[in-house]
Amino acid sequence: MLAALVANVRWGAYWGFVSGCMYSLSQLGLRLVVGPEYFAQHDVTGQEIIPIYIMGLTLAGVIVGIARPLTRWLPGALVVGAIAAVPLMIGVCVAKYGPVNRWTGDQWSTAILSGVLFGIVVGWMAWWDSPYAGAPRKGRPDDKPSRKLFQHWKP
Repeated sequence: MLAALVANVRWGAYWGFVSGCMYSLSQLGLRLVVGPEYFAQHDVTGQEIIPIYIMGLTLAGVIVGIARPLTRWLPGALVVGAIAAVPLMIGVCVAKYGPVNRWTGDQWSTAILSGVLFGIVVGWMAWWDSPYAGAPRKGRPDDKPSRKLFQHWKP
């Protein structure tokens, strides 16, 4: 049981870290295209945003890894997605609104609500592509998902 938990956490941390690196690359691209003024207008630098994305998405991955057994069922996948996406959206909102110590209730509610809504959608998409989705699959002639959004998702 403990070995499975450790394996799930490592899996989640790995994919979270990879996703954080991808988001960081997008920020580097934005810096090259738009310039450092984009970050300066939000009182945040590119050097501050990159660790936030990497840490936030790694944390989201760890959350998914810990709760991975719950993703076998649709309600569990929705809840896990909703919780795990909040750190991601906090990172996005830091890029938009600046450091969290200057946020008002509006910025916090935007980060949390958008994270929950985004996470529900991603949780549903990941569950739909999993081998547990709709087993037995009602209204579908085959036993395979219609699309593979997350090739690496194997709860």
